[in-house]
Amino acid sequence: MPRPVSFSREQIGTAALDLVRREGWDALTARSLAAALGTSVAPIYGAFETMEDLQTWVLGEASRRLSEAGTRPRTDSGFLNSGIGLVLFARDEPKLFLALYRAGIEGELERHRREVRSRMKEDAFLASLEEEELDRIFDQLWTYTLGMILDMLFGRAKDRSEEWVAARLRSAGSLLMYGILSGLDKDGSSAARERWTDLFARRGWTIPPRAGNYRNEPARGR
Repeated sequence: MPRPVSFSREQIGTAALDLVRREGWDALTARSLAAALGTSVAPIYGAFETMEDLQTWVLGEASRRLSEAGTRPRTDSGFLNSGIGLVLFARDEPKLFLALYRAGIEGELERHRREVRSRMKEDAFLASLEEEELDRIFDQLWTYTLGMILDMLFGRAKDRSEEWVAARLRSAGSLLMYGILSGLDKDGSSAARERWTDLFARRGWTIPPRAGNYRNEPARGR
């Protein structure tokens, strides 16, 4: 009789990861993985007690690769590098990224989110800000970055280069930081009202009665 084929835990986990990379999270079943390995399901359950254990391994490895992408020294800012790495990982490994995204708020992507947030303190300027300011900046940048990713994966993003990603994130970061630190993000605040009033006056527009409802409308009497 032929000897049964044996696989190590890492070999089975890597094969599962590759299956998700090619076909997506829903393709990861014991039967489909066994077919990819050319064996029965027995070696899979010999290495992993349950499919949930195997799924955890796959998500953990995907998360490790995502973290690695975010630590590459692409610019002089570790925080910016994290954002660029996140977008490029999603560009290059879309099915792995979507698997992490689908895992939910308690999953590996949330752990990565906390990891990136902690890197803000590595930037000399950001380290001088209050935690509440950092939280506001980070929350909006995270939302913007995920929007970039989804537009890249499902939208009409024509440029997917590293240079384009870096430029967009740097620009968005500058605008968001200025807006938040100057009070522009707080609708109705005196700081926001003052700056919007000045902008509308310089452009010859009328200012609506409430901040946040601005219209590009020519000033009366002009």
